[in-house]
Amino acid sequence: MQSFNGIYKKRRPPLPGAVDIPEGAKVAVAASPPQPPPGCNSPELHALLGERFNSGDPFAAARHNDHQP
Repeated sequence: MQSFNGIYKKRRPPLPGAVDIPEGAKVAVAASPPQPPPGCNSPELHALLGERFNSGDPFAAARHNDHQP
């Protein structure tokens, strides 16, 4: 049995070109909802960004280039 993976676009399923499926053969389609990228809108990401933003150092922005020669 052949299997194809792809993203459904413009009301058409993805096919890798010509497929060898006999006329009248039964086919099964399994759809899954799109998944957000890993880490997107995760509580861990927001906690990390919150720590960086709320460092408690009011002069951190003024020193961001201190490591530069």
